[in-house]
Amino acid sequence: MTPVRLQRAFDTAREHFPSEVVQQPCDSGATCLELWQGGDKVDELYLDQDMLEVFINIEACYRQQGISDSAVHAFRQLNSTREAGRR
Repeated sequence: MTPVRLQRAFDTAREHFPSEVVQQPCDSGATCLELWQGGDKVDELYLDQDMLEVFINIEACYRQQGISDSAVHAFRQLNSTREAGRR
């Protein structure tokens, strides 16, 4: 188990690494979006066409607000909404 202070330092350091969303080909016909941070894949979403459109609309809203990493924010919002729906 990682000591709390060390974990906080690690988390803080990771926040300073750029994050990006990468689209990967997927055999199932779905679209695979991967969230990368500091060179590491940290999460992924498999989206059907309807959910991909939702992602695109969320990303566009963030971009219109001037948020530079709008795709990352859209990914996190969509992912947290899906996780909340599973509970």
